[in-house]
Amino acid sequence: MVRKTLVLGASGFLGSHVTRRLVARGHDVHVFVRASSNTSAIDSLSVTKHIGHLWDADKLAGAMQGCSWVFHCVVDTRAWLYDPAPLYRTNVQGLLRVLDAALEARPERFIYTSTYATIGRNASGISDENDAFSWKGTPPAYVQTRVDAENRFGHVD
Repeated sequence: MVRKTLVLGASGFLGSHVTRRLVARGHDVHVFVRASSNTSAIDSLSVTKHIGHLWDADKLAGAMQGCSWVFHCVVDTRAWLYDPAPLYRTNVQGLLRVLDAALEARPERFIYTSTYATIGRNASGISDENDAFSWKGTPPAYVQTRVDAENRFGHVD
């Protein structure tokens, strides 16, 4: 079945791989990228590009309109930043903006990608999403933004 699918953050490492797989499986793939994004990893693919920013509600809504699946692959990984505010803006506040758009667009599926660093450890040595975050000490700002985003997003099946 061909699904109209949106990949947010398609120019990044994960997003470009997700985009490539969806195209290979025959989906009608739409991507949402910033005007300044390096899209060389997806330029050879047959996709519909939507240019915009997470803070442009109209462009975000337009890209999401009619999509069955939405993959959120947007992340700021700049762990070296002295001021973590940009990380929070993208990784937490940006996600909330996208979720607002998804609540309006009502896709069948919303797939949010995070990081293994948000999963806690358990005594068995095998952890999964049910193991609460258990970083000892203060986690790096990048990790904390991902934990905060997951806590705000919650786990929806």
